[in-house]
Amino acid sequence: MVYIRTCWSLLLLLSLTAAAHAAPPTPKDTPAVAAVRQFLADRAAGHWDAAYQRLSADTHQTISAAEFAKGRTPYVSDTRGASPAFIGVASLFLDTHNTQHYTFTVLGPDPAAPGGVLVRAASSAKAPATLRIATVTGPGTPAPRLDFFGSLKRTDPMQFARSNENAKRATSQSNLKQLSLGIIQYAFDHDNHLPDADTWVDEILPYVKDKTLFRDPSAPAGEEYSYAFNRALSGAVLDTPDPQGFVINSVRSSDGGNKAPAASTVMLFESTAGVKNASDTGQSVPKPGRHLGGTDYAFADGHVRWLPDGTLPSFALTGK
Repeated sequence: MVYIRTCWSLLLLLSLTAAAHAAPPTPKDTPAVAAVRQFLADRAAGHWDAAYQRLSADTHQTISAAEFAKGRTPYVSDTRGASPAFIGVASLFLDTHNTQHYTFTVLGPDPAAPGGVLVRAASSAKAPATLRIATVTGPGTPAPRLDFFGSLKRTDPMQFARSNENAKRATSQSNLKQLSLGIIQYAFDHDNHLPDADTWVDEILPYVKDKTLFRDPSAPAGEEYSYAFNRALSGAVLDTPDPQGFVINSVRSSDGGNKAPAASTVMLFESTAGVKNASDTGQSVPKPGRHLGGTDYAFADGHVRWLPDGTLPSFALTGK
């Protein structure tokens, strides 16, 4: 009996010792962390459709499903207005055909930003980096989706906020680019005449087919229309010496009395008017600008440019 009791005592002691040294239970992932883990798992398995659906709607405006499936990012270029932070981290996440493969380790929630996730990227060819990934939720998307990415060496809330704002600026520039191309296409179908300033949204909607393009992501909540048309260009005519219409040299009034270079004349701009078919000659430009101390403008030749506060481009047709 003494022997049996001694054995039981030893077994109890061993079990207590093992319990004392056991690893603490792993905390359950937050929804944001779980979303990033699943995205990386889908990406690693080549399940591109599933991975693409885990990206936010704003990211979808920058990367199409077909481009995403290619697994490389040359298409994320200045023409899409993507921020350098987005390009850098998107390259890591998408370029699976690159010989310098990265290994990703989810570190956990980002303590500096709600809904953010920290990910460690390691490569045999480059120094490891900590990536900061934002996630968003919204109507119809209860599960977090990966938003625009930022790549930082350290945790810095100010830099994270700036990365997010760069992403919003990139989205607004992309919106303006697509809207301006819709206006130009409308003009080509109407003897090079631009739409009437009082109905421009209605006129170009069949060409852009997406009402969300009219909203700046940095606009006040609930605002559906964030851009205004340059009223000086109402019904104006685009001069296209190229028979195919690929080059727009100037824009002139419908009576031919005044004109100005297309590349320096504003056609669309971010506006505080907040109403459908808004138009003026710069009076509703946000002050201060919504994006990093500046405002995005689309010009009559179709290009988009960000300008800092205090720099107001030309709205008028003053030349001959």
